[in-house]
Amino acid sequence: PKTSLGELAKLSLSVIFINHTLPTGGVSGNGLVFHFLVKKGMGAARALSIILMELVTSYTTSILVIIVTLLIYAMSVGGNIPVVFYWIGGGGVLYYLTLMTIASILGSKRQVAFLFGKLRGFTLIERLLKTWEMTPEEMHDSIDNLEYPWHVLRQHPRTYLSAILSYTGVFLFDALTVCALYYGIGLSLPIPTIIAGYVLTAVIGVIPISPGSLLIYEGGMTFIFVTLGVPLSAAILVTLLYRGLSFWAPIPVWLFASHILALNFWLFALLPHYKGIIFSGQTHR
Repeated sequence: PKTSLGELAKLSLSVIFINHTLPTGGVSGNGLVFHFLVKKGMGAARALSIILMELVTSYTTSILVIIVTLLIYAMSVGGNIPVVFYWIGGGGVLYYLTLMTIASILGSKRQVAFLFGKLRGFTLIERLLKTWEMTPEEMHDSIDNLEYPWHVLRQHPRTYLSAILSYTGVFLFDALTVCALYYGIGLSLPIPTIIAGYVLTAVIGVIPISPGSLLIYEGGMTFIFVTLGVPLSAAILVTLLYRGLSFWAPIPVWLFASHILALNFWLFALLPHYKGIIFSGQTHR
C-alpha cells in the first residue's frame, strides 16, 4: 500500500512503545501493524504473512545472538562461565524457539482458518471487519492467500539474511551503549563480556511480568554484571543510566509520535462506541 515515510516512522515508534510497555516477544505491537496495513488496503492474509515473517526473522536472530554471544564469551574466558548463564541463555533459546514454533503454526492456512472460525462471532472481530470493510466470507477467502513464512523466506534468502544482520546490528548498538557507559565511569571491561551481559539481560527483559519489565530488567542487569565481576555500585549506576537512556528518555517521543496510531487503536479495541481510527491526521467515520 502507498505509505509515506512519516507514517512508517510513526508506526515504528508506536510498535516500539507498545512492545516496551507490553513485553510479549514482539507480538503485542504487531496487532497495530496488522490493523495499519489492512486499513491501508493490504489484504489481511498478506499483512499477516508479513508480520509472521518479521517475527520468525526476529526470533531467529535472537536465538543466533544468544548462542554466538555465549560461545564468544566462553572462548574469551577460557570456558569458565557461571552456571546461571547457561540457564538464562538456554531459557532464552527455548523461549524464542517456542515463539517461532507458534508463529510457524499460525502461518498455516488451516490453523488461521480454524482460529478465525472460532473468533468470528466476537464483537471486536466483527467491528474490525467492518472497519476494514470486509465481510466474514471475504476474510475467509483472503486467508486462502496466506503465504507460509518459511516458504517465502527460503525463496528470498538474501532478504532473510539482510534482516537478520539488521536485527543483529540493533543488539550490537545497544550493547555498545552499555560499553560506552562503563568506559564513561572509568571501568574497562572486555567487549565480549559486556555484550554477553547485555544479551543475557535482554533475555531476562522479555519476561512479561511488569510493563516495560520494570524492576525485572533493572534487577537482572545488575545481577548479571555483578556476576561478571563488576562492583555493585558501578553495576547499579550503569543500569540506571542505560534504562534512563533506552526506556525513560524516549517515552515523550514515543507518545508524541504514536498518539494518533496507538491511542486510537486501543480506544477502538476497548470502547464499544468508539469509531474514529486516525491515520495521517484524518479520521474515518
